[in-house]
Amino acid sequence: MDQNQPPRDQQIQDRLLNAIDMVEKQLGNITTNNLNNIIILIGKTGSGKSTIFNFLCGAKFQIIQDQDEKEVLDLLVESDQFQKMKGGLDSTTKFPKIYYSQQYQHSIIDYPGFNDTEKKDQLEIQLLFNKIVTIHQIKIAYVIYNAIDQFQNKAEDLQEFIRETEIDLSKLTVIINGYCKNRSDEKLIADFQQQLKQKFQKSALKMIIQRDADTQEKIEKYFSEESRNKLWLNLVQSEVIQMKRYELNAYKDADYYISKKSYEIQKILIDYIDKQKIKQYTIFQLEEFKKNIEELDKKKTTLKSFIDGNINVLNQIMNYCDQFNEDEIIATQRIYLFFLDSENEFRQMDNYIRDVYKNLVLCIEFLNIKLQFLEELRKAEDRILQIQEEKKTMKNEKREVEDNLKKVQNELKLKNDELINTKENFQNQIFELRKIKDETQLILNGQLNENKNLQEIIIKLEQELVIQKENEKMLNEIRLEKQELNHKIQEQLMIIQDLKSEQQRLDQKNKEIEKQYSNNVEKLENSLDSTIEELKEFKKINMEIQEEKRKLEDQLSIVKGQHKEIESDLKISRKEFDQQKEEFQLLKNISNTQIQRQSQEIDDLNQQIQKLKQEKEQLSKQMKKQEDEYYVEKKQFRDNDFQLQKSLQNVQQKNEELQKELNSKTRDLNSRNNEFQDLKKQFSNSQNELKTKIDEVKHLENKLKTTEEQNRDQLNKSNSLLEKTKRDNEEYKRLKEQEIQQIKLRSLQIRFQLLENNSIKQQNPCYAVAINKDNSIVIASSGNLINVYDLKYGKLNKRQALDQHKDLVYTLNFMKQSNMFISGSHDQLIIVWQMNQDKQWTYQQKIFGHYGSIRCILLNNEEDLIISGSVDGSIKFWEKQSKWTIQQTITEHTDYVYQLCLNEKQDKLISCSDDSQIFIIQQNYDKKWIVKQKITVDKYGYRLCFINNNQFTFQPYAQEQLHIYEINDSKTIKIKSLNIKCGSLSCDDLFPSKYIQSKSLLVNKNGQYINLIRKKENGEFFVEQTIEFDDDSVYGSISDDGQYLITWDNATQEIQIRNSQEL
Repeated sequence: MDQNQPPRDQQIQDRLLNAIDMVEKQLGNITTNNLNNIIILIGKTGSGKSTIFNFLCGAKFQIIQDQDEKEVLDLLVESDQFQKMKGGLDSTTKFPKIYYSQQYQHSIIDYPGFNDTEKKDQLEIQLLFNKIVTIHQIKIAYVIYNAIDQFQNKAEDLQEFIRETEIDLSKLTVIINGYCKNRSDEKLIADFQQQLKQKFQKSALKMIIQRDADTQEKIEKYFSEESRNKLWLNLVQSEVIQMKRYELNAYKDADYYISKKSYEIQKILIDYIDKQKIKQYTIFQLEEFKKNIEELDKKKTTLKSFIDGNINVLNQIMNYCDQFNEDEIIATQRIYLFFLDSENEFRQMDNYIRDVYKNLVLCIEFLNIKLQFLEELRKAEDRILQIQEEKKTMKNEKREVEDNLKKVQNELKLKNDELINTKENFQNQIFELRKIKDETQLILNGQLNENKNLQEIIIKLEQELVIQKENEKMLNEIRLEKQELNHKIQEQLMIIQDLKSEQQRLDQKNKEIEKQYSNNVEKLENSLDSTIEELKEFKKINMEIQEEKRKLEDQLSIVKGQHKEIESDLKISRKEFDQQKEEFQLLKNISNTQIQRQSQEIDDLNQQIQKLKQEKEQLSKQMKKQEDEYYVEKKQFRDNDFQLQKSLQNVQQKNEELQKELNSKTRDLNSRNNEFQDLKKQFSNSQNELKTKIDEVKHLENKLKTTEEQNRDQLNKSNSLLEKTKRDNEEYKRLKEQEIQQIKLRSLQIRFQLLENNSIKQQNPCYAVAINKDNSIVIASSGNLINVYDLKYGKLNKRQALDQHKDLVYTLNFMKQSNMFISGSHDQLIIVWQMNQDKQWTYQQKIFGHYGSIRCILLNNEEDLIISGSVDGSIKFWEKQSKWTIQQTITEHTDYVYQLCLNEKQDKLISCSDDSQIFIIQQNYDKKWIVKQKITVDKYGYRLCFINNNQFTFQPYAQEQLHIYEINDSKTIKIKSLNIKCGSLSCDDLFPSKYIQSKSLLVNKNGQYINLIRKKENGEFFVEQTIEFDDDSVYGSISDDGQYLITWDNATQEIQIRNSQEL
């Protein structure tokens, strides 16, 4: 987007960003001193505002001659905090100058003259004025240069100022500057107030006379310390004024920039929406279509949140356009946020986004309708295919039905023929079936005898089960004995615990500790010897258990042998049954063959009958033809025919009788078949009973196995108890040695010695320092740069300089689980840095979300959560997903947030702010952070630090005391205070307190001192060492192991390294 952007747009963007930077910087200077107590000096250029401002700042004056050899007023000693003066009462004020009075706790601002500043500075001046008016409570002193008794120009300048700002004159303080006559202040003030009443029908709240000083005597008189204090008191007593924002004529650039960006966003997004509308999908692309609609829904929610007031999503909306680079997105959001509260005309982006939102809603509705149509179309096509398939299946089924009908008809014919043929053979089959019945009865009698034998075997097994139950009782007795042994072991463990408690009580005496420790060790060894003897007895009992176990295994082997014999008998019976089954199948096959033969004979008879019918037909034809000639033969034929009919009738009767007999025989066969089935069921039941008995035997075997495993488990438990007691004794000894070592360490003194030859000169301020986990890399800020150093043997070697930040870097933090670190800056950005394969540091992600400079950053132990605090008064929580994203924001602080700290459990967060409050913030069950307590302190502070899970320290601003607090469930109480050194009436922030757990050491910067504080075993604190500097602008950090202390101070302008030594 930058390459195609016209130069004018880039110039406007740069100009607006520079203006915003200047205004925010000026506002930062104001708010660092005082938020509400602000006095603004306003007046036309040449009214003498700068002279009065310099006088209030503590300046002294002299009379000098200018280029025209005129005597003019000038500064005696020039300083950065004073405004420059041309001479006389003229000034060169182009930008506001701010001075904070510690004595009167007010800030005073020398504001440039309205409409008199050069055009290139007009935008910044007007923006700053509007921001001051809208953010702060202000008091205004209007300066008029008036050397005579009457208002010059009839006070038109004052009248224009009141008209433009709609200020109530009765609340305004007016300073008459440069008065040169000899009238008294009282009469002069009364006269001027009367003139104001005549002109405005109101008098001013206060009228202050500042007389002209054209000689050294007048300078000493009118610019004395007494006059300065009197002027300060008059200004401090002024009333707070609600002032109308200045009508801005220089907003055209901002309006042009915002409207153009809004138009570009609208055009790109509407083009994108139109493409989505036009895009064609087939019924085979429904999933892709649904995904596109889901993406559009997400974009719709983002646009809706922007319309509802969530301005932070503007960067997401611009990312949707996919045509803006990252710098352009950040710049647009900054400009839009800055000008949002200025005028209604700058809210036109809302209208553009609203239009896009409406188009997107219509597009989604259209696409949903299109999706429904495609789904219906797909269903219709699926239904058509289904109907076609149903038609095919119906045709196939119709063919199959027709074929089946034909087959059934043929089968019926065949069955009729078979029935006729099988009548004669049923008697033979019935005889054979009776034989089979007799044979099966003999087989069943044999199986009943076998069942009796099996019942006898089951009785034997039940007797063996009784024996096993007795064995189980024995095992229970053995378990009881084991439990008694366990009780004894527990008693021994109780004795060991009592010994531990006695040793802990006797720890207070250093000399007696070792003697009592050796005695207790001897006692422990004796008790261990006794436990070993008892364990030997326990092993003997285990040997007896194993012998009993062997006996049980022998019994089990006998049972298994019997079980195998039963299985072999069953196999033999099954083989006999299979043989009988095969014989039955052979008989059945023989009967089938006989039936087939009979059916063939019946077929032969039918063929003969058909031949007779054919012959009959032929004869009838011949008789018809030869009726006259063969009459006699016809009679004979009829007689023969009659006889044949009789024979046929006889055959039919015989067939009917055979059919009846066949039906009766089939009934008999069915009944016999049912009897055979019943016998088969009885046999299967007997088989099932046998299977259940076998399963019971298997169950008993499993029980025996489980008892064996339980015995083994108990043995293993007893062995593990022994090992545990040994481990506990070893752990106790190890902990005791650690305690002795910690006592020795705490008894040692720690001193940090300056490595003088290893210091590095750096003129740019170094507000932040960080050291990695193994003390091999140091990062330090230098203005807006981050310098990376290698640290070896206490020396720093510069490796790289990082320049992604656009303003001062205030905070740096190394990660401990990876080669990464985090930085925060005055440019409102958090940057995550990582080391690449070439061991060079590059930025991984830029995080934007704060609207003020970032003063503190914190990482949790898992390094999946970043917590940041800013001058905008907010605490933000960033969660690590594919990228770092905002999870939560706490905005309950009303001023700068200076430091954050997490406890050891990572479930409590504390914060301190310029609003004189300490917050106790806890994480609830759904991982949300909630402010549980708010502690109001007498004096705000820059530093606090957790000592353990519930204790923390707090350093009030420039006070020579450190407070220690304790967090309870309902309250947080200040439990003690410690006297420490400060050495200054002021103190700078950006040097966070840090507690080194391994050395019980707290590093706490206060004023121009670094106080190194140790914690005793009894919880008391004492100052181990103090390091004094010549200035309170001291910044730095200590390594995680307490080995190195690295600082930068404004006095030496050096990065200094101090190494810890134990004395």
